[in-house]
Amino acid sequence: MITLPLDLRSCDVCRLLDGDLSYKLCQYCALCDAWICDTDKSRWERRLKAAVKRKLEAGYKGFPNYVELAEEALKKEKDLDARPTE
Repeated sequence: MITLPLDLRSCDVCRLLDGDLSYKLCQYCALCDAWICDTDKSRWERRLKAAVKRKLEAGYKGFPNYVELAEEALKKEKDLDARPTE
């Protein structure tokens, strides 16, 4: 159920599953409450995985803060990668 015209956005599916924050031409899907790129528009298995992962994100308040959450998650991931291993 794509409802809005194409807009330059960060795709929620790519962000959640691939960590990709790049801007692409996306459309808003009211059913998923997400911005979805043309590549993932017909890939329902990826959309479903992303929808579940998105609802489980700490601090999720709806789509207005998704970029903030993504940037915070990537920073934490980089901090974990930088820690010395034994």
